[in-house]
Amino acid sequence: MRVSLIIILLLWAVGHVTAQTTEPIPTATLLRPTLTPSPSAPGVFVPTPTPLPTAIEVGQTLPLPDLQPITRENARNIRQLFTLQCRRIGVQGAPPEIQDITFSPVGNRLAIILPELICIYDLDAPEIAAVVIEDTWGDPSAAFFSVDGRSLYNLQARDDVFKWNATTGEEEATELEGVYLWGVWQNIALSPEGTQLASGTRFWLQLWDMTSETLLAEANVGRVTAVAWHPDGTRLATIEAGRLGLYTVYEGSLLFRDALLPIMASDRHAGLAFGGADGNLLAYSNGNHVAVMDITSQDVVARVDINKTPFRQQVLVFSPADPYLLVGTGISTLWDVESDQGLIEDALEPCDGAMLMDHAAFNAQGTLLVLTDGDSIFVCGVPQ
Repeated sequence: MRVSLIIILLLWAVGHVTAQTTEPIPTATLLRPTLTPSPSAPGVFVPTPTPLPTAIEVGQTLPLPDLQPITRENARNIRQLFTLQCRRIGVQGAPPEIQDITFSPVGNRLAIILPELICIYDLDAPEIAAVVIEDTWGDPSAAFFSVDGRSLYNLQARDDVFKWNATTGEEEATELEGVYLWGVWQNIALSPEGTQLASGTRFWLQLWDMTSETLLAEANVGRVTAVAWHPDGTRLATIEAGRLGLYTVYEGSLLFRDALLPIMASDRHAGLAFGGADGNLLAYSNGNHVAVMDITSQDVVARVDINKTPFRQQVLVFSPADPYLLVGTGISTLWDVESDQGLIEDALEPCDGAMLMDHAAFNAQGTLLVLTDGDSIFVCGVPQ
């Protein structure tokens, strides 16, 4: 009897415990996925920046003071008159570099050439806004004004030549073609009287009549990356296939090559400029220096070290007011060719930016020198 009672009690106890462990778990303790998003981590919320609207900055042309022609005698007095900006703002990435600058043969109209953008300033009329030409097609190279300054020509990819009205920016018709070379901007040159255009291509040296815009003559000489006219308009210098060529242009636009000198180091990087009292000095870049040669005797009369790296195509220009005053990219000073020495220390100070300049151009009177560094434009002169 006692044993049965014990068994009954044990069975009751086991059933009671089992009943307790099988009771449902309260709903609040179930681990179920929630459909409500978790709150954000504490911190400062930074909204996505709104892109700046694209605009064009052309800068303000200031009134020019009375200026002296820039010569060796007053070169140390050269001053930065003002700076200009021809660029798009609000565009991501580094601003595109200026491809070329050129002055009109008359007046002080200045053109700045960039990819898909051209700015034309009239430095004699600061109250007039710059002419802006947008969305020009392709990667441009060289540019030049017509002899009367009314039209601007610029070269672009796929052998296209564009002609623009320099005062309105409207496109004009032109028959010029086939003169584009990538990476160079000295493969065209207008003759001093403006009647003929010399152009270099991948295979040809060409002469064009600028009145009719028709091809007058061409010679298959190989890749021509630079051309320059002698001041008398009867001779040409070229850089073709890495060599220096000298030509005579006879009446009827006949070309005769007088000499082909194998003295160039790089056809793509070398530049040309005629100077000297009689125009018989030819400056050209050769490796790590600029040489100035008398084209009659073919003797080198001056040599200037180049101190700019990396190096693009050499820009060399003589002052129209002093045929012995040479400016060039990488030279970082004004150079007296006659005495073969620099005139200014510290890189054309206070005309800032000249040491690393990419382009240089004198106006026709030699009273203004414009230099570029990246996308900055420096207008310099010698005030009276």
